[in-house]
Amino acid sequence: MTSEKTYFQEDWLQQDIYKDWLVLNAHAKTKARCKKCKKSFELYNMGIQAVKSHAAGKKHQSATKFYPLLIHEFKPSDSFIGYSEVVCASVVNKLYQQYVGHNEADHDKVGEVDYDKLFEESCHVLLKLATPDSLLRVVKTSLKDHFEYYWNIYFVKQFHHSLAAYLIHELDNIDCKFMQVTTFSRLLSPTDKENLNIELNDFKIEMISLMQFQTEKSFRDRLRLNIQIHI
Repeated sequence: MTSEKTYFQEDWLQQDIYKDWLVLNAHAKTKARCKKCKKSFELYNMGIQAVKSHAAGKKHQSATKFYPLLIHEFKPSDSFIGYSEVVCASVVNKLYQQYVGHNEADHDKVGEVDYDKLFEESCHVLLKLATPDSLLRVVKTSLKDHFEYYWNIYFVKQFHHSLAAYLIHELDNIDCKFMQVTTFSRLLSPTDKENLNIELNDFKIEMISLMQFQTEKSFRDRLRLNIQIHI
């Protein structure tokens, strides 16, 4: 005597305890698939009991603990330090002005702009603001085929392996006497600051926290004062 196989039932997906992870196996109606542990399993003649049995298993329970992390939707502000809605527009506008100039007489250069190059340079500027962990997440996005390319730019050409190396490279390639570096709270310790003072002995380094200021204006006033004193 043979047991009759059970087919997947669509109404199972209406139940709250199953709808977030249970789907029909695309290749067999007698199987179900778990999105959390990425595993298909036979229903046999057990029906919903097979689903319950899978849900009680150690692999499913373990996957459930980490599932919220896997489906977390990262925002641009999670990937780029100091990101705001106007950052992209500001970067593109600044680079565009470098191509065409600010004067009306320079507008003839508009037709000479290489927009593909402008786009690529804008990406490189934004990459300078990226956090290392956000770069690793690229392999899970539509840009995964470009991962090695951006990895090489980030760590080799932009010197993100070391803050001191990054600052030395930037200061050697731009004509300025003041540079503001924004980073996450407490990521840069007083000891790190002293090491930077040694490696960048031609520059005065001051570390301040936004927590020290009541308003954005007081923070900007502090920056303005530093510029006036040291330039």
